[in-house]
Amino acid sequence: MNGRLLEKEGFAGLFLRLRAEGIADKALLTALEQTPRTLFVSAAYADAAYQDRLMPIDCGGFAESADLVARLLSALMIEPGHRVLDIGTGSGFLAAVAVRLAERVVTIDRYKTLV
Repeated sequence: MNGRLLEKEGFAGLFLRLRAEGIADKALLTALEQTPRTLFVSAAYADAAYQDRLMPIDCGGFAESADLVARLLSALMIEPGHRVLDIGTGSGFLAAVAVRLAERVVTIDRYKTLV
């Protein structure tokens, strides 16, 4: 399956799961759609990028699911003008989505590889 179709199908599934949970924030859903999740996981896990599960990343860590990232960002209610500090960069997906919602995002991690 080509990458673009994989992204669209993966996001569609994520969108449906989030709507079922009552998450309907248009800005958040747009930010998620504009941030290709497959860029934040290894190629070996591209097919599973939008599944609701942990995925291994460099340095022995794990990336949280897109579902959990969406729930977290929804609970934070980030708006333009807000500043966000993301401690523990991980895959960088949360920061990449948050930067589409906030004025500024700073992320730090103990591993230079992840930053």
